[in-house]
Amino acid sequence: MSDIDWETVEVDDGFRAAHHGVCGKCGEDIFPGERIRRAVGGHYEHVKCDIDVDAEADAALVSVCPDCHLEHAGGCF
Repeated sequence: MSDIDWETVEVDDGFRAAHHGVCGKCGEDIFPGERIRRAVGGHYEHVKCDIDVDAEADAALVSVCPDCHLEHAGGCF
C-alpha cells in the first residue's frame, strides 16, 4: 500500500479518489485512483462527467449558418 494520500494529490482539474463511492452526476461507481472533483452540492463526481457536459453544451452552440450553410457557432462575419 502506498503512503500517498490520494485526496491531496492534485491532478489536472480534480484529484484522485481515495475511497469507493458513487458519482453524483452519472450515478456510476467511483473507484480508488479515478479522477474526481467535489461538486457545488458537496457530492463527488468524475472529472470526465463534467468534461462531457461541457462538450455537450459547446455542441449545442453549433448550428447551420444561414450565410454559408456550414455548421459552426454564430454567423459569418
